[in-house]
Amino acid sequence: MDLGRTHHEDYALIAHLTDTHLFATADGELMDVNTTRSLQCVLDDIRTFPELFDAVVVTGDLVHDETAVGYARLRDMLAVFGIPVFCLAGNHDDAALMRHVLNGGSLSTSPAFTLGQWAFRLLHTPVAGQVAGLLDDVEWASLRTWLAQHTHHHVALALHHHPLPIGSAWLDKLALRNGAQLVEEVARQQHVKLTFWGHVHQSWDQSLNGCRWLSTPSTCAQFKPRAPTFALDAPIPGWRWLRCYHSGQIETGVRSVTP
Repeated sequence: MDLGRTHHEDYALIAHLTDTHLFATADGELMDVNTTRSLQCVLDDIRTFPELFDAVVVTGDLVHDETAVGYARLRDMLAVFGIPVFCLAGNHDDAALMRHVLNGGSLSTSPAFTLGQWAFRLLHTPVAGQVAGLLDDVEWASLRTWLAQHTHHHVALALHHHPLPIGSAWLDKLALRNGAQLVEEVARQQHVKLTFWGHVHQSWDQSLNGCRWLSTPSTCAQFKPRAPTFALDAPIPGWRWLRCYHSGQIETGVRSVTP
């Protein structure tokens, strides 16, 4: 999907949301956080951002109870932006149901889009019945073909599961199982400049092999960084802005929102 030119002369501006964990009802809570209320706080903050976004990318664990009503509620909340919103599945999603509900209008589950000098590829990593992720053979073949077709773009990869260890023992057991293979592939593909994900409910920022590797806090509950076992951090919702310059440079930041 080609979104055409950006709203800005020198860059594309992306909002990254992840791990919204909505429920069929507006009073649903995850780890004592009302996920509808926290997401609404994040959306309100995005609308106060001083620049116009070109697109929004939402990287999985969208609806915790995997209900059609939950996806419909998410659709209605995201549609208010009036700009393209791209959604991919996490381990807490029903991927088929998500694709059925979150396509139409400004929302899409398309696995790829281009914007100015940038090409974005959304990778499917969930495995049925498991919390950890995997890029299966079909997804690998599709990715390699797509990368070969976009050597004239700067490339950004989005996925749910973290491909790099983040130093939290319990979470790193639930990562992308073939994450090291993805890291090696990116090292070979010099036009891949950015890889970003959710799943870990915390911020991560690392430069490796000419690529920026980022995670973004959840719009609801957060996990304590570098904790050896499951531990919660302060429940401060967050989101990330990404300024992707046509030169290939990247500026980014995380905004935290008081619910």
